[in-house]
Amino acid sequence: MYNVVTGTEHFTKEAILELYKSVRWTAYTDNPEQLMTTIENSTYVVSISESDKILGLVRSISDDISIHYLQDILVHPDFQKKVSVEHYLKVVSNVSIMCELI
Repeated sequence: MYNVVTGTEHFTKEAILELYKSVRWTAYTDNPEQLMTTIENSTYVVSISESDKILGLVRSISDDISIHYLQDILVHPDFQKKVSVEHYLKVVSNVSIMCELI
């Protein structure tokens, strides 16, 4: 069973590092503390997880008025073929809807 969750409170630094390393984003993983700060300071974070493993993450930055910048979309390689692109687009559109409600 997959969990789709907003926010950053539910995952650990280790789980985030595992996800970013799995997609070889070493510019982020070279400095774990900075990576965590960038995620925590993002306006919106939506993740898909199974148990303690983060399978996908979308994060964005917004001024909550006119700009909504989609910064990262990551999908763990083990999960990439299990969920369609349409599913991720729905997750991203849900983040956009959240922006409109604020």
